[in-house]
Amino acid sequence: MTLRYDLYWSFRSPYSYLVTPRLVALEKEYDVTANVRVVYPIAVRQPDFFAHSDPLWFTYFQRDVFRSAEFVGLPFAWASPDPVVMDRKTRIYPREQPHIHRLTRLGQAATERGRGLAFLNEVSATIWSGKIRDWHEGDHLAPPGVPGSISPRWTPLSPPRPSASTPSSRPARKPSARAATTACR
Repeated sequence: MTLRYDLYWSFRSPYSYLVTPRLVALEKEYDVTANVRVVYPIAVRQPDFFAHSDPLWFTYFQRDVFRSAEFVGLPFAWASPDPVVMDRKTRIYPREQPHIHRLTRLGQAATERGRGLAFLNEVSATIWSGKIRDWHEGDHLAPPGVPGSISPRWTPLSPPRPSASTPSSRPARKPSARAATTACR
């Protein structure tokens, strides 16, 4: 029986990027599956949120994100461009957002096709790893022959994974004694 968990995930959050490869590995190792819930970032839900935050907050946040990336061994650079556009003078996020709405809708479409976590893993690495600047331009996010989709490895046109109501083709794995001991620490 597959264990399912809810994953609330944001394209704006570097922490979401940092945890995703570990969740992919978890699903490969054990019989668990994420119920992906792509959410809008707080900057979109409450556009004036950061205008009222402590000015030092971002400095501490940035330091923590870089340390966390180093700890988990993932490449990291601040997204260029940021998935959510901000007015730097007022620290307010305008209603018109050129990237986050599309990304969120694509994440939802991939989730509905049973490929949500694979999509999140691929796209978050494109945005946050620092390997691609201007990730929103050119064909960084579109495989050949499939206009408007993102990356050939996750394409939402691929067959969906089995749902909880259909038998899984993956055998249930029991954690090893070592994994169970590690998990309890």
